[in-house]
Amino acid sequence: MQLTEEAIQKVFAEGGQVLVPCESVANQESMRAMLFHLRKRLIPKSLVDSVGISKFNHEGKFFVRVYAREISMLYEIDANGNPVPIQRKAEDTVDALRIVELMKRDGKTESEIEEFMQSLREKQ
Repeated sequence: MQLTEEAIQKVFAEGGQVLVPCESVANQESMRAMLFHLRKRLIPKSLVDSVGISKFNHEGKFFVRVYAREISMLYEIDANGNPVPIQRKAEDTVDALRIVELMKRDGKTESEIEEFMQSLREKQ
């Protein structure tokens, strides 16, 4: 697995942030674009916004920052009838990545994958 894929999967599964080092500004731009494409390929469409990607410079060094973002649209109703944010578990997101990867290998369309993932979320 490439470091870029590992960065996306780690942040999606565990949260936090990861810095991917770059050699130059041009390399930083290229790396950022590649990470956007990987994010789209690796993460279910409905959760893609949970992983942010941005340029980051520190002491003359260039990085691309991959970081967890809160998804403000995913809530559930608690016992008192109040909306509360859904807490993702690392094992759930790792399993979701694996399921999506296998479905893509099997030739499933994006809409079929989304429909399946939505049915899983409804069962929880």
